[in-house]
Amino acid sequence: MRIKQLTPDRENRPLALIFLGYAFTPECLSSVDFGNYDVSVVYDYQTLEFEDLMAWEKIQNSKREIFLIAWSMGVWAANRFASGLEFQKAVAINGTPFGIHENFGIPPGTFQNSIEHFDFELFKKWCFLNDRAQAHFAFSDHPKIELQTLFKASKNVAQNRIRWTKAIVSKKDVVFPPKASSCFECPVQTILAPHFPFFKMNSLEDIFAI
Repeated sequence: MRIKQLTPDRENRPLALIFLGYAFTPECLSSVDFGNYDVSVVYDYQTLEFEDLMAWEKIQNSKREIFLIAWSMGVWAANRFASGLEFQKAVAINGTPFGIHENFGIPPGTFQNSIEHFDFELFKKWCFLNDRAQAHFAFSDHPKIELQTLFKASKNVAQNRIRWTKAIVSKKDVVFPPKASSCFECPVQTILAPHFPFFKMNSLEDIFAI
């Protein structure tokens, strides 16, 4: 996994820690106003070890306020790797802590089929639906490897370890079953958006607002 700092490192400001879904890169957030937050993004699930462990340890040891946004399979990744952090707010978007799960995630058979019949262009079409023309950013060079890594890791049964403030579910999501959000005990907000929601979100403050 990789970590990228998208803003100057200003210790006097709160940190927004964002876990992306598989195959997406930090450039996908270019339309979102970060406001007063420093922003660090976790992405690239070719391996489930941090490429820059010192950068991750810096976040773990930080005394600043940390706000979490996790999207798609990033919700599963945040639950696995960031549950030891204390968050002011934690928002899950179009994903669950269980990731690949018969009832509370993407069904294992569906996920396995997406590997065996891998079609990345079709996946992107499903992610964006009518917003595809706005996606002027690069994707992972090894998306299938990321899928395989996540599927292998899913064999370890997950338990929710984060106290989520809110879950956001897109009504038009055809990647992650909206009904899986029934696993959350926090408030669930529905929005009119496809699986990739960030073209419909103007700012981090919009996401954190309850």
